[in-house]
Amino acid sequence: MEFFSNKVSSVFQLSINYELNNFLGLNTVIENYFNNKKNELNENGKSLEELEEQFGNDEYANHIFEGQIEEYQNFTETFPDLIRRSLFLTSYSFLEKNLIDICKHTENNSSSILLSDLKGSGINQVKTYLQKVLKIEQPLFFQHDSELKLLSNIRNASIHNNGVIERKIEQTIILIENCKVLYPNINLQEHSKEVLLGSDFNKVFLERSILTFNELISSLHDKGY
Repeated sequence: MEFFSNKVSSVFQLSINYELNNFLGLNTVIENYFNNKKNELNENGKSLEELEEQFGNDEYANHIFEGQIEEYQNFTETFPDLIRRSLFLTSYSFLEKNLIDICKHTENNSSSILLSDLKGSGINQVKTYLQKVLKIEQPLFFQHDSELKLLSNIRNASIHNNGVIERKIEQTIILIENCKVLYPNINLQEHSKEVLLGSDFNKVFLERSILTFNELISSLHDKGY
């Protein structure tokens, strides 16, 4: 990787921080838009009785009223859920890819054990490598098993099943409860078992991603990487 020399460089660190902060800024723009749109719809929406009085036609008024309901659901539930999941998947993949790159960079200076020699994949494999091979202090995400497992479950369900949890449902419910302090607005729909991400989910995830990444770089520098 061009940003690496013998050590994990400050240029590389700045680059990753820049991109993660871009994701954070995008999240702010997205959530402000949906919040403003919700307020706009609440202010301009009319009751069925008001529409009947305005148009004097029950059938047409009912059609307009149903359109209002559909628009409200789209901008307060359907669209936000799709965008939040998309942003989470993009930023999660970005973080995962760069954590893997860092581990691979250290392979020449560590033991003969490679990242690919370890069980698992992605961020979970990175956690094992940091713990068992590099033996460094675990950065933020890796200190909380419930958080890492929950994020991984949401990522897998979002990629493979449109956000619906099909396996280990009870385990996911427990993970959500265990992470309520960090992510208070994650919910699992009772019937569909779809994971719904609250308006603050990506903000918390990205802020913790930045802290995790910088803690890892600091620990690597302390070890001479």
